[in-house]
Order: sequence, then structure tokens, then C-alpha cells
Amino acid sequence: MWKSIVRLSSLTIKNIKNVKNGTIIMPHEYNRSFDCGGAEILGVYGQNGSGKTAIVDTFSFLQQIMIGEELDQRIADYIDTDSESAEVNAEFKIFNQNILYEVGYYIIFSKGDNGICIDREYINCAINQDGSRTNKNVFMDYRRNETETIFKPQKRLEELIGKNKDIKTDLIVAKKMAEKSNCSYIFGENSRDIFFNNVSDKFKIYVDVLSALFRFALGDLFVIDNSHSGMISTNVLLPMSFRVDKEKIGMKGDFAAPLMEPFVLDSERKELLKEIVNQINTVLYTIIPGMRIDIKDYGKQALDSGEEGWKVELMSVRGNKKPIPIRMESDGIIKIISILNALIQAFSNASICLIIDELDAGIFEYLLGELLDIFSKSAKGQLIFTSHNLRALEMLDKESIMFSTVNPNNRYIHMKNVKDSNNLRSMYIRSITLGGQEEPIYEETDSLKISRAFRKAGKLLHEERKKVVMVIVEGPSDENAIGGILKEHFSSKEVQFAVVHGDITSDFTTTKDNVLIKIGDKVEEIRNKYGYRSDDFVSIIHITDTDGVFTKDCIRQSDVKNIQYYEDHIETDDVSKVEKRNKHKSEILSKLYSTGRAKFI
Repeated sequence: MWKSIVRLSSLTIKNIKNVKNGTIIMPHEYNRSFDCGGAEILGVYGQNGSGKTAIVDTFSFLQQIMIGEELDQRIADYIDTDSESAEVNAEFKIFNQNILYEVGYYIIFSKGDNGICIDREYINCAINQDGSRTNKNVFMDYRRNETETIFKPQKRLEELIGKNKDIKTDLIVAKKMAEKSNCSYIFGENSRDIFFNNVSDKFKIYVDVLSALFRFALGDLFVIDNSHSGMISTNVLLPMSFRVDKEKIGMKGDFAAPLMEPFVLDSERKELLKEIVNQINTVLYTIIPGMRIDIKDYGKQALDSGEEGWKVELMSVRGNKKPIPIRMESDGIIKIISILNALIQAFSNASICLIIDELDAGIFEYLLGELLDIFSKSAKGQLIFTSHNLRALEMLDKESIMFSTVNPNNRYIHMKNVKDSNNLRSMYIRSITLGGQEEPIYEETDSLKISRAFRKAGKLLHEERKKVVMVIVEGPSDENAIGGILKEHFSSKEVQFAVVHGDITSDFTTTKDNVLIKIGDKVEEIRNKYGYRSDDFVSIIHITDTDGVFTKDCIRQSDVKNIQYYEDHIETDDVSKVEKRNKHKSEILSKLYSTGRAKFI
């Protein structure tokens, strides 16, 4: 019996973590042949915090949704803080004998009073067969707010129902159950039972598509996120991603083996562990020369339930040396063991899609390059990974590498103007320093600022932070004169003076309504310049000339270039201008005099 092969073509995410909009594209995305075309590798590279892990997290949530599980409420934390919803669009190709389906699955998550929910989901499909291709049309569109509609389009709903009106009632119930359970309507258990068991001839094509996607998510999609590395780093558990297809054993998941001490298994899990270890050992000795894993059997021991169990421990064996507990190996070796079964599956099965976050963590650079080179040349499945190690850039084709950018609205790009003779690693480093790509791929850091920040942080470890009195004066000469005196005579172990010039009150862009904002800007200027915290400031002293602005009826017209101040009058060549200045500045000074706080001080 022909088993369809499902391959990911692309993934678009919107408003997830720091990704406003971004699409990753698999190397064979534009290939519409009926042959899936062998291995596909996509590595995603970029600086820290630029959206790489968002891809892996999205696949993890997508897998849960496509197997009908309850929506993970953690998704709410992943939605961009400025948005109330997020979007995911996964594009697939399904190879089914002489038919190629191009399928898109689109989801909108929304925040609500009761947590996160699926606001809308739909699937569209184009069919390639006998030399022709249909339009890519939506065949199932669920919208949570359309309570009177089961799903659209109506034509497909009628094809599914056929002459059996009971199916319509079942579909309505399934919709309510999906909403109550907070799971996908399209892939929820109740809906699947209806789709898969009540197949009309007209709707059979779409059932084949839904069934293939469900089986893919359940059995062929592996997502290895940073939680695996976290368990390894703490030296508590060895999480082994696995899939076993045997007559007596058939399952997929993570086998978490305790590292700190022997553990007890029932007979079924013991047999499963043996099968996983046998598969791993088939390859492990070639990657880590001469190494294999043994299961040390301490004999029978009752389980907590009272049933018969076996106490075992994973051991590392090299050549004729004595076995040692696997926990004594390096994090890098344990990381390889944890992903090796999944890598074997992806190597030998065209429908496997393996996603690994930080593939390079703990793995020797040269070995990483060799593994990727072997996979790209000989494997059958798909591998998507994030990494910081640039060795892969020397081993993979340009279509197999995408880079995260500084622009959250166009988060992932292929590097342009790359020739076959170019070294992608060198081009990447050059693009970081010189640019030249359609988007900047590195948010520039200043080594001098970093160095200064470390020095400041180091000083803070050995001295108490001084409180800061900020003094605002009008001009540079005032800053030099007054500032020097204040710092010399009044600074102490507890208090230091920060002096800044800026004639705020005489600036005609300053008003009584925005003067506190302008002072706040001066506070931020000082805070950023010297690395102060907000709670370091204890007071602001604003020293300014009154310029006679509170006097009345003493401005005289005179042929002078600059304003002249006398004990009993002011002379100027433009009386109205000075009167306007006085009114403006007096309002600002009155505002400041009556105000007790500026910014947070």
C-alpha cells in the first residue's frame, strides 16, 4: 500500500516573540515534480535574540495543534506584546503516487479573557495530476466567531455530509467540543473521527490530505527544542528522541533516561530502551570512534505499582575499557546521543522532518560539518536547525542557509549575490561588518561601550553606589565654572554631582506644558551617558538667569545691538520681542517653581 510522503515547503510566522513577519523556505519549495527529491537541509543563522528559536517554538506548537491536543496556553506569552493575535502559515507538499498536493495550513491565535484560542484556521490545496494543476482553493475554513456556520465553503461541507444528515449534527457537536477543549477543529479528535469514517467520494481527496497531515505531525515530525539541552546541562536526564517501527513495538516520542542513578522500567519500556540503544549504537561508534552504549541490568525490582520491573543504568563503553556511567561523558557526547535516533530516522525516511534548536551546542565544529555534509548528500528526509557555528556555511549550498535580520518585519532572508565559487562563511562575516544585503543582518555593537559597561559593573561590585544630584545650568561656561566647584567641594562618598548645560527656559520650543518633558530628556541624557539607574537620582537643581523677566514697565527702546541690563531698567532695540520673551520665560519659571517633581525625581 502506498504511503504518502509529506514535506514541509515553508513556514511563515507573524507576531511571535520578536518576529513581526518572517518566512523560512525549504530548498525544494519551488520543485513541483512528483519526486520529493532527497534530503533537504535548512540552517538558520543570526545573532542572539534575532528570531531563530521562534521558528523551533512555532513548530512545537504547530505539532501539538495538528495532532489535536489542547492548545498550549504558553502561546500567549509568545505573542508579540504589541499585538493581540499571532499567525502561522505552514505550506506542505504531499506526494501520493501520481498526485502532488500543495497544501497550506493557516492559523490565527487570539488572546481572550479566558486565555489563548484559535480564532481561525483553514486549509487550502492545489492538485497536480496528469500534467495539470488546479487553483489553490480553500476546502475547509473554520472561524470561531461564526457560530451559525460549521465551516466554509458550503460546497465542501455539503460534499462531506452527502445524504447523511446525521453527519451535520455530529459536525456541530464536534465544533462545540473543539471549542470547549480549546483544540483545533480541523484536527481535533471528534472532527477527525467524522472526516475519516464518513467519507463521500467527492470529499475523499480532502480526507486523504487531512489524514496525511495528521500522520505527519504524529509520526514524522520531530521537534527538539532547548529543553533537551537544558536537561542535559543539568546532568539530570538524557532525553532521547526516538521512533521505533517494529512488529511488537511501534511508537515515537522522547525517552527520558535518568542520569544520576539507576532507574526501574517495566518490561515494555525495557524492550523499547533496548531497541533505541541498538539503533543508536549502529551509528554512534562511527561518530565517537569505538564508543557504544550498554544497558547495565541490576536485576528485578518491583515498580511503585507493585508490578515486576527491572533496575537498569545506561553505561558508556569504549573498546576494552571498563564501562562508566553515561553521565560521566561530556555534554557534547550526550547531546549527540539524545538526537541520534531522530537523525537516523530523518536520514532513512523521506517523510521525516527533524527540527533542532542549537544543533551545534557542545558538538565539535569539524564533526558538525561532516555530519551535515553526509546528510545533505545521502539522506532522504528534511533537517531544519539553528546554529551559531559557522562551519555549516562552508558545507551547505546557499539555498540551505537562511539568515535572521535586524528587521522584525522581514526577519529571514537568503543572502543575495552568492556565486558557486563564493565562500558563504566569508560573505556572511563581510555582510555583518559592511552590509550589502537587502536587510541588515547584524545589529551593531560598540566594543568601547561594552568595555566601559564591564568596567562600571566591576566597580559596582566593590563600592556602594553614590546618589546623584543633577545640576542643570544654562551654558558651557556655567558648566565649567559651577560644575567644577560643586564636584570639588560638595561631592562625597555618598553623593556626586552631574552637571549638564542647556538653556531650556530661553528656548522658544519650550513651553510651560512641555518643560518637564525637556528636563526629563536631560535626565535620560545623563543617565545613558554615565550608566546611572533611575533610583540613583535624589534631586535636580536647575540654575538659571531670570533675565529680569518678572519686572514690569522698565523696558526702554535704545539703539543697542544686544540687550543691556541696568539696576532700574532694560534697554533693547526691539521692546516687543523682549516683552514676548519675558512673558514666555516667566511662565516657564513659574511652572518650575510650583512643581515638586520632574521625571521620576
